[in-house]
Amino acid sequence: MIKNNKFLSISVVVGLVVVAVLVVAYRSLTTHALIEQEERANTNIVYVLANMVLPQVDNLLDHEESLSSVDLDRIGRLVNEAVQNTSIVKVKIINLSGIVLYSSDPSQTGESKYLNESFNSAKTGVPASSFSYRKTFDSFRGPIENRNIVSTYIPIRNDATRDIIGVFEIYSDVTGLFRASERIQLQVGGLVVASLFLIYLILFKMARRADKVISRQHLERLANAERVRYQTFHDQLTGLPNRASFIEQLDSMLEQSAFDDASLAVLILDLDQFKLINDSLGHRAGDELLRIATRRLQKQVREHDLLYRLGGDEFAIITERASQPSDAAPLAQRIIEAMREPIDIEGHSIVPTVSVGISVYPGDDIAIEKLVKNADAAMYRAKQAGRNQYCFYSPEMNSQAADRLRLESALQQALGNDEFVLHYQPRVDAQNRAIVGMEALLRWQPPGQELVPPGQFIPILEDRDLIVDVGEWVLRTATRQVRDWLDRGLDPRRVSVNVSSRQFRKENFIDIVHAAIEDAGIPADYLELELTESLLLDHSSSAIEIMQNLKAIGVKLSIDDFGTGYSSLGYLKRLPIDFLKIDRGFISEVTSSEKDAAIVNTITTLAAELRIGVVAEGVETEDQWRLLQRKHCQELQGFYFSRPVAAKQVESLLAHPRLASGL
Repeated sequence: MIKNNKFLSISVVVGLVVVAVLVVAYRSLTTHALIEQEERANTNIVYVLANMVLPQVDNLLDHEESLSSVDLDRIGRLVNEAVQNTSIVKVKIINLSGIVLYSSDPSQTGESKYLNESFNSAKTGVPASSFSYRKTFDSFRGPIENRNIVSTYIPIRNDATRDIIGVFEIYSDVTGLFRASERIQLQVGGLVVASLFLIYLILFKMARRADKVISRQHLERLANAERVRYQTFHDQLTGLPNRASFIEQLDSMLEQSAFDDASLAVLILDLDQFKLINDSLGHRAGDELLRIATRRLQKQVREHDLLYRLGGDEFAIITERASQPSDAAPLAQRIIEAMREPIDIEGHSIVPTVSVGISVYPGDDIAIEKLVKNADAAMYRAKQAGRNQYCFYSPEMNSQAADRLRLESALQQALGNDEFVLHYQPRVDAQNRAIVGMEALLRWQPPGQELVPPGQFIPILEDRDLIVDVGEWVLRTATRQVRDWLDRGLDPRRVSVNVSSRQFRKENFIDIVHAAIEDAGIPADYLELELTESLLLDHSSSAIEIMQNLKAIGVKLSIDDFGTGYSSLGYLKRLPIDFLKIDRGFISEVTSSEKDAAIVNTITTLAAELRIGVVAEGVETEDQWRLLQRKHCQELQGFYFSRPVAAKQVESLLAHPRLASGL
């Protein structure tokens, strides 16, 4: 607006100056044109006067003395006759000496024009004219008032010699012409002013529009810059500040804490089994879970707590009021309790949990990187301890984190270096303990080291997305081993292979399974695929179609760890399942816990009604075997019958397929 006002003021001043200049220029031009016009007209009249007067008054211009009254009367009559009906209001006849011999105003007869510039110019042959305004003027017709007069000095020549013999001074009344010129001047001026005003309006509107465009562009640039900054420092999905903002703010807060000699705590939070939910239900469900988790976290943090999303399913909180480690514990506990409230996502009831790691400044460290690393190590310890809990950092965690890092690095090379092996654990008939199948179990044998327990490396394979390639290797290795046993005359009856959710959802998974069976040259019903219960959260048409296609090939399907995931009895009637494998957690206390016994009884009864086989895992005692036998559990698996053994040891088991206890 200030710019527009400035533009308006400048435009008005410039417009007025332009109008003034144009008025002055136009007035000058019209006056000059009027004088030229009158000069030409007066010259013509003078020639007429000279022809009329001079022949009648011999040697008029040679007289040095005043003319007689008779001569003056005669000249007056001739002049009046000549200028009748013209604009001429006064005539003077001047000789070369500058003496006015005749004037229509008798009082001016005899005056000298010797020093008059216009006279002297005319005497040399150059007519001279001037314009003036006369308030009163003596004319032929008497005094006239407020007139615009053009006076012209015109040389008179002798026709015989063409010499200048005198000068006529003619006064013309141009008042009418001048007023007409002024009217035209006003009209032109008005037109100019109107044109300038119109131009000004156009320019003003253009300037305002340009100003608006520039202002809008400026605001858009500011908004874009703010948006870029917001996107740089905020997570788009949850709207929380991101890792970059976390590091920047933590750095600032550490400086302030050092200055104030104060403490603060860093909490790293990670949703438990988020990958499983994300892979099972899809990314849309995973995103919704993250948004719900964000809202729950925001309700629990206090005014002085700062919440961030670091990426994936990882969050962070900075809290300034932590004079000692235990001060952060109530916040962590509130978060854990709030997070595990059941939620419904796309028709599935999910109980999310979170693991929290805590490090405190300055007790645990004073550097940003180490403080965050320590909280991260504490979070991993919480996960290893069973998830759904918080853990404070302790110095020994760094060595454990380093061990995990070395383990991850070694796993990256393990498949290419042929370091994985398969062990097999028999499944037996609950009634006669005859072997009815084998479960292929992945083991890792680093060079020169002992076998690494699967609980130490399987989660890493899943976290690092190596599980798909390793899972395909397990599938091909197990089917080739079946072929080898059959070639030796040994019948394993059936080999089950665990399938991860990522592997199951691979676009060409069915082709991979079919190729493994074809390449090994074994009957399809010798292969059983064990699917985790949580994988079946998404019992969409696509998942059902995959399972139906596998069944069409002839492959057996079972649900592993049944009862521990996100159970929904609805999928049992829809999915083509051959076996339910009861999780070992229900079997370990089945003889001492009425609840576990009731759960097992319910599962076996339900499976019988649905004509689905039941396998109990983790059988370790005879009492468990006897009880499961009475519960009509068809197949058993566990240390009571056999530990997992290498492929060569399986040969001796298959040679005597009825197992005794404790093998």
